[in-house]
Amino acid sequence: WLFMTDRLKLVTIINNRAWVRIQIILLFIRTVILLQYFSIKFSNNIQKDYETSIIVVRILVVTQKYVWE
Repeated sequence: WLFMTDRLKLVTIINNRAWVRIQIILLFIRTVILLQYFSIKFSNNIQKDYETSIIVVRILVVTQKYVWE
């Protein structure tokens, strides 16, 4: 019975991590869309777009490290 509760806890933890992962992915997608929108709206220069995309990639790498560790 104790083993069963441990397994239940493990499943809950895995589900929570999956939920967190989904939330981070959704947040990332939302951020990308917003950045695309703002870069189209405000910047004519390619350099700025390049910098924002680098920032987005860095954010994604950091969040992936956080989620998958």
